[in-house]
Amino acid sequence: MLPRLSVGARAYSAFWNVNANNRISFAADGQMILSFNTTFFVEDWIDAPGLARWPELRTMVPYFDRQNGKSWRAAMLAAIELATGARLTEEWIEEERSYLTSQEPTAD
Repeated sequence: MLPRLSVGARAYSAFWNVNANNRISFAADGQMILSFNTTFFVEDWIDAPGLARWPELRTMVPYFDRQNGKSWRAAMLAAIELATGARLTEEWIEEERSYLTSQEPTAD
């Protein structure tokens, strides 16, 4: 889905659930540039192909260190905020939004 959203643009995604499964992703011009689970040590993804195209994520690397009390969730959102300039404020979170539900699975 993210590559389709990025046709002619850039698209970013931060996902996590209650089990700490997570993924941060970046797509540009219809192509997935990088996508990985931040649960693993930074050393496992710091040299990922495509990371050079998202310098703001590289800037946030020190904040993905859970063992030193850092918030990987905040680091994910901050990296996207730095790249896009879009901030998730409390007002934004509380705004009503349109949505679509479907009984049919979507194809990527």
